[in-house]
Amino acid sequence: MAKSDAAAVDRFREAAYRGNSQAMTNLGVMLLDGRGVPKDEVAAATWFRKAAEAGNVDAMKNFAHMLSEGIGVKKDEAAASDWRDQAEFKLHFDRLQ
Repeated sequence: MAKSDAAAVDRFREAAYRGNSQAMTNLGVMLLDGRGVPKDEVAAATWFRKAAEAGNVDAMKNFAHMLSEGIGVKKDEAAASDWRDQAEFKLHFDRLQ
């Protein structure tokens, strides 16, 4: 693990705990890839879900993929489809503003 990755994880974690959805998403990516921390698919899914619930489109897509494939969570294609739909809706809505 590179020191810079570990430092990035620390910064993302601090911002995630303050409610920053992009930091939650970034932390999820680091956990999923095992960059700066040991790989932890369950924790990655948890952070993607939190960020998705906060409206982060990338997290919605990532969480949908994890649900679809059963990575770190129980496989649930219906829930994955719901998250993909929410991501598309938000992207469309954001373009209209």
